[in-house]
Amino acid sequence: MFKDVKNWLKHIKPPDEIEITDFDAAISITRATSKSIAVFRESFPTIEDFVAWPRQNGHLSPQAPDSKD
Repeated sequence: MFKDVKNWLKHIKPPDEIEITDFDAAISITRATSKSIAVFRESFPTIEDFVAWPRQNGHLSPQAPDSKD
């Protein structure tokens, strides 16, 4: 489903409207910000807060307990 949303946002073609869930939006935002950090090799507190927001508000599953972050 995420790929469908990403393609719809990037290309102007029907349908005129689609449903974008909170999860789709959270994944899109997280993906874009993580790519920006990777390309520019720099992050800022505002970006870190922005990336954390979807997880803190239940739009992404919580980090796995065995994660080493």
